[in-house]
Amino acid sequence: FRSHGGFLGLPPGQIVQLIGEGIWRRPSGDHNGRGKVMAYHPLQRTYDIMVEAMPTLQSISSHSAHLLSNVRLRDLRPLFFESEDPDAALKAMLQQSEDERERLKVAQEWSDKMKGATLNLPADTLVTLSTDSEDAVYTVFSYTPIFQTYQLDRRVAAGNKDVRAFGNSLSPLSPASPAASVVPFIWESKDPAAEAQRALDAHAQETQRLAAVEFCKGRLPKEPLALPRGLPVTLLRTVTPVATTWQPPPTGLWGRLESIRSSLNPFKVAKGCAAGERAFIKSYGGDGTYTLGILQTESDRRAWLDLVGETGCMKDAATQGLRSALGVPASAFLPMLGAAAKPEELLEKIFRDHEAEVARLAEVDRLNDQAGDDFLDLPVNTRVSLGKGKGEGIVTRYLPSAGAYIVRVGHESALQTVLASQVRVQFHGADSEQVFASLQPRHDAEVARLARVATVNAMAAGWHRRLPPGTLVELDEAAVPAAQWAQLGRAAQLTRLSTVMRATADGAAYDVQIGCWDLSGISSASRANFAADSVRPVFWNSPDPEHDAGELRRAAGIDNAP
Repeated sequence: FRSHGGFLGLPPGQIVQLIGEGIWRRPSGDHNGRGKVMAYHPLQRTYDIMVEAMPTLQSISSHSAHLLSNVRLRDLRPLFFESEDPDAALKAMLQQSEDERERLKVAQEWSDKMKGATLNLPADTLVTLSTDSEDAVYTVFSYTPIFQTYQLDRRVAAGNKDVRAFGNSLSPLSPASPAASVVPFIWESKDPAAEAQRALDAHAQETQRLAAVEFCKGRLPKEPLALPRGLPVTLLRTVTPVATTWQPPPTGLWGRLESIRSSLNPFKVAKGCAAGERAFIKSYGGDGTYTLGILQTESDRRAWLDLVGETGCMKDAATQGLRSALGVPASAFLPMLGAAAKPEELLEKIFRDHEAEVARLAEVDRLNDQAGDDFLDLPVNTRVSLGKGKGEGIVTRYLPSAGAYIVRVGHESALQTVLASQVRVQFHGADSEQVFASLQPRHDAEVARLARVATVNAMAAGWHRRLPPGTLVELDEAAVPAAQWAQLGRAAQLTRLSTVMRATADGAAYDVQIGCWDLSGISSASRANFAADSVRPVFWNSPDPEHDAGELRRAAGIDNAP
């Protein structure tokens, strides 16, 4: 026993006694030195021993159980007084010790061979950290291929076995460990050669994948279009996020001063929006720009754990809660391919989608050029682009008097009023020609209708009296200052339409809802009284202006009016 330096691989629960220099580690001088093996540390060739509790001579109370860490092999010996066949138990223990000695030789040999095998280690692999001064053993919780980092779970000794410090509740936000600092720990493996080979194979596979990632990065199209949703990107310049919710104005002196200070600081950049930060593709705008999901909080950074290796992108649901930056051009970021299990396939998809989008945009330009500058009377829910860098939206209303549209922009709730000349229809898919064919007749019919409206409006310009409530009217230019129109919003400013609410008793004036082109959303804030001579009916919204003008003529009793 002593010539071999002690027994290796004693199982937990084996009764032992301290000997040699080990007696100096007894909890007291009168302790018999007996205890039980709690843990075996093959790399250090030591044991953790829980020494027995012994009653004192002065009291019936006992010593507390006492754990001795890292007791050397030579400082303890096994006891067999509980064994039914001590000789057989000793022979088995000697054979086990010899087997363990051979296993450790194999572990040492493979530890030297696998130095540097640190990438893509499977979950639950045991590792140590080269930067850890405590020689603690960790379990691989997850590997993040895009950054080559690990989330590790530290083990702590408890009872007669090792358990995880965090267990299943390990926070994904625990500090990430670079792969370069991770060392596979095969000393506890029953088959260290197989465990080492598994790590070597995983490392070789990941090395090959990373080489493919670098190869593909150099072959990305310049300013790629139609990138897939959830793809991670690196910002090349600062972007500006949009507010997700309305924030009340600051109150109090210090709040207002802080607001002024922030507005005067030209160098202040929102968190997660500076060059070098990472973000995700939330959506493609159809005009060469993107909506990006910004990682601003520690909770947002959980997104890296939602990357799907098969696609190299984040799960769709995980992008929805991220704050957005709108209208970001493709030149403002670089796609990151490092999460893809097969970067060549991701590159092929990016190229395929990019080329299809280039062809689609060329078709859009051709069809829009064929349609002319103004595409009128687009149906509600038509998808349109608002111009380079301004995003994509959905038509919610057509304003014929202004030749304009109200558009809901992107995934946000904001509405914008834009001229028809600034709108480009987004033709998608192989049915672009059919879609165009359905829109062109609407445009031509609207051009003809507006010509009829202009004629009828000129005819009705002198109809000032007895206009019934609900009549759509225009006001003399001098009646409403330009600043007042601007306050009512761009739609009102462009249309300059109002609605008669009621006439005065003598018929010489009207109460008019300014900027109201229909009877929805009535507000007294924009209502005013105008002389009848400054009010004239118009028929911009009439499908049949001649018919509606005749009906108004009869309702107002002005059959003989010029």
